[in-house]
Amino acid sequence: MSHSFYLPEEFPARRPNERAEQLLARLTSMRESDLDAFSPLVRSADLDSLLLYTPKVTAEQLIGILRVLRRRANRRVLTLFWPFFQFNYKNPNVTSAAQTILDALPPEDSQSQVAETLSLFLEGRGFEELLDRLKKNIVPLSTFVAREGLVKESPLAHRLYELYFTMCGKDGFLLNPKRFMRLLDTASNDVADEMLINYLRSFEREEYLEGVNLSIIYFRGEPFGSDEWSDIPQDLRRKFADWNSYRILSVHFAHNKRKLRVLADLIQHIIRIRIAGENTYLIIDFGDFVIVDVNELSSYSYLIKKSLYERLSEKIEKSGIESVINSMDRVVNARDFIIEEAEDSFMQLEYDELGKLYIKDMIDIMLGLAPDLRPSKSILNKKRRGGRG
Repeated sequence: MSHSFYLPEEFPARRPNERAEQLLARLTSMRESDLDAFSPLVRSADLDSLLLYTPKVTAEQLIGILRVLRRRANRRVLTLFWPFFQFNYKNPNVTSAAQTILDALPPEDSQSQVAETLSLFLEGRGFEELLDRLKKNIVPLSTFVAREGLVKESPLAHRLYELYFTMCGKDGFLLNPKRFMRLLDTASNDVADEMLINYLRSFEREEYLEGVNLSIIYFRGEPFGSDEWSDIPQDLRRKFADWNSYRILSVHFAHNKRKLRVLADLIQHIIRIRIAGENTYLIIDFGDFVIVDVNELSSYSYLIKKSLYERLSEKIEKSGIESVINSMDRVVNARDFIIEEAEDSFMQLEYDELGKLYIKDMIDIMLGLAPDLRPSKSILNKKRRGGRG
């Protein structure tokens, strides 16, 4: 492409030529009566440069530019100005120039889609109209912006993307996952939260997009382990956390469905979950206690009170959980907890058929999901033992 000819989408990045500044000074001082004769003499390249100056000129200089535009506005000027407007749509000088161009267009040029869309933006209805068009004909955003003559990386297009992701349904995310992921990283906190909330509400838990969700975790952390989630409603945080918990459980227990079935029932109570020790250990945090699972132990996991785990975690991940077990005289299991009322800060979970029932009963008690009806804990039994004098 030569220096004198350029595509409309290239225009916003161009620099004014050297003559434009002198021309601007001349226009500012020129009498209105002289402009009719002078305006046709302004070369197209110089007129283009005047447009490029528009965002930063003074009020007096702007008047000079508008005086020329009233006399020279045509389809070519509009075609170049539309992408330029998209990069400067909030600038009052540029909106003044836009209105002048629209008012001065010859009738045959004023009926175009570009003129119509530009007019809608000046009326404050541009985004609303574009979103309505997109809603009526759902296509990838890249297809839509090309059809509407939008410059895909312009500030106006970016704002359209942000607004779209705050109101679209699941199809919008399915068609534009990469765009959505980029915007979540670059948008302001308030806008990113709005987009994320809409995304989380648009899908059932099992429908979430894994690539998108992993990107969310990368940038925001886990829903109950990062302040980046503080303005997201609690129910949506839980929904996302449950998806992540099941994903990790499914991978870790790919070859152990017994454990998966037991622990998957507890997903909604998991606060944090992570893999540690070179993908050897699964750490499931329930708040007051954690469950530690080791790949090599197909029939056992370990429930450890949180305070003890915090002291032992480094030792477990470096030397193996056996280093802790070997130093203990006895390891209490879930059956001992229910039948013998034996409790410890470190207990073993056994996944045989009967063991799974004891695990469920024990954890339900520890999470407060079921009353503790063991003899020494039962209020009814305590009353019976107390008798009546």
